[in-house]
Amino acid sequence: MAVPEPVKIIETPNHFWFGGVDLAYAVQGETKVEKLGNDLCLVTKTFVARSYELSEEDGPFEALTKIN
Repeated sequence: MAVPEPVKIIETPNHFWFGGVDLAYAVQGETKVEKLGNDLCLVTKTFVARSYELSEEDGPFEALTKIN
């Protein structure tokens, strides 16, 4: 199995792009960026959610089916 390419993050004044997903209304607070070397960065951001559940299912569709 091939290792996926790390996601590219772009933050603008009104948007926070995590790969191709715009998380503008899901994140808040300051972004902390730590350079790890090898052109990689550790990006930490606070996420705001209506609810949170931990699922033992690995796939998102199986997890959502059990939660809903």
